[in-house]
Amino acid sequence: MDLKDFYRLVLRNLLVVALSTVLGLATAAGITYATTPLYEARLQLFVSTQSSDFDISALVQVSSISQQRVKSYDQIIPSPTTLAPVISKLGLETTPEKLAKRVKASAPLDTVLINVTVTDESPVMAAQIANEIGAYFSTFVNDLELSKSDDSPPIKVSVVKTATAPENPSTPRTALNLLLGLIL
Repeated sequence: MDLKDFYRLVLRNLLVVALSTVLGLATAAGITYATTPLYEARLQLFVSTQSSDFDISALVQVSSISQQRVKSYDQIIPSPTTLAPVISKLGLETTPEKLAKRVKASAPLDTVLINVTVTDESPVMAAQIANEIGAYFSTFVNDLELSKSDDSPPIKVSVVKTATAPENPSTPRTALNLLLGLIL
């Protein structure tokens, strides 16, 4: 089969190709525009340890403790213990279990950072929920880590990047969906 044969084949089936293209594009457009847009707000937390020693080995040990805590904290953030007070403070009409499905916490490998992502139909509400999680979790960890003999907790969680209301939805991805519909 050479180029002329391929050209003739396309011309003979032009109606089928055109209808398939329009059908794929219309289906993708219908699904995309029927989907409720969801927005993602992102917050970043920094986990630090209190150390008065300037000994190198002590600093390495303190850093290791922070990294170990981060692995646990990213599991605690989407838990009912953290989310119930956030729901109460913001007056949300949901349960901690339902909100937990919209909250994700992750810790980049070998860092003391925790990235929190909140997904919601409202960009402003997504940012408010994320910021409230950051504020509550910081005080929660301070209370959790506070020893009875000391006034300052050994671990401190600080918000280093507050969440802002996103301008564009994270889903659906209109351009990508239409392109895939066109190709299919």
